[in-house]
Amino acid sequence: MELARLRETAAVLARVLDEQVQGMQQGLMTSILLAVAFFHLYTHYPEPESSPARHYPLLLGLFLASLLVAGGLVWRVWWLRLDTRRLDYRALAEALRVRLFWGLAGLTESVADSYLDQVRGEMAWARRALLHVSPPPAHWGEDFAVASPQEKLIRLAAARHWWSREQKHYFQKAHSTQHKGAVRCRRYGLLLAAAGWFIAAFLLFHRCGLDPEAARAGTAAAHATHPLWCARHPEHWIVILSGMLAAGGGLWIAYGERRCFEELAQQYERLHVVFERGDLVLQAHLRELTVHRRQGNGPAQAQAIEQSHAVLCALGREAITEHAQWLILRRARPFELHIG
Repeated sequence: MELARLRETAAVLARVLDEQVQGMQQGLMTSILLAVAFFHLYTHYPEPESSPARHYPLLLGLFLASLLVAGGLVWRVWWLRLDTRRLDYRALAEALRVRLFWGLAGLTESVADSYLDQVRGEMAWARRALLHVSPPPAHWGEDFAVASPQEKLIRLAAARHWWSREQKHYFQKAHSTQHKGAVRCRRYGLLLAAAGWFIAAFLLFHRCGLDPEAARAGTAAAHATHPLWCARHPEHWIVILSGMLAAGGGLWIAYGERRCFEELAQQYERLHVVFERGDLVLQAHLRELTVHRRQGNGPAQAQAIEQSHAVLCALGREAITEHAQWLILRRARPFELHIG
């Protein structure tokens, strides 16, 4: 049907734009890391100790060029509205998913009016689009009411199979993916940062053990006799390595925060529990409906259908609310370049 094809189109567009934004985010973090590396090389370029200190303007230029590339990525995302469009398409796809399966099951609730007052502004575009592309909510109830008991059972079973059960597996997989991403970013970030801090602390507390005669003879002689790990006269590559490890660890952690791994993992875990329990209750109601249909018990069939509708309605409202919160979380962390 047209509504299903429209939902699939919106989901594909959201997925394509999401991949582009993720690539831009990785490019942004890489550009910042390169800028830090070039600046460290500019200030601590390894030179023979006997030669006077020199700085290379090329490295300073590469530092500024890396920052320009990072700024260019942010500008491109803003100019093309990639971040905003992917969120709008995702919101529309989720709203259409709920409308599609509510309509299949014969629910007459309005998806556009089901959002809480505090999130309706965030969902304004998706709500307006949904109102224009979907038939009125009453149409779905009328279409379901004229169906035969067998067709009603088939439609309710299809809603359970293609929605509640599929969403249950999806949220379980999504929770695992997001949780692994959060653990990976936090673990690698802390390991890299801790390695940089350890090098700095080791330089600070390690005794240089300079030869007193060499120290009195002058700076050049002292440089020639000091060990590699000395806070007064450290090797340039040690300073560069310490700074790059700390910066790389910080960027790993920042990337995880920008992707909202931990927050999304918690949301997906909650939705998995909700849809898992809802699917079990819906399955029980459909079994009752099957038994009552075979027995020809009309009132019991109507009650089972009403109970199934209540479960599907609750699942839809939970999905709508959670997705609106997901949208607010994403928009609270826009694609931008943090300096400082």
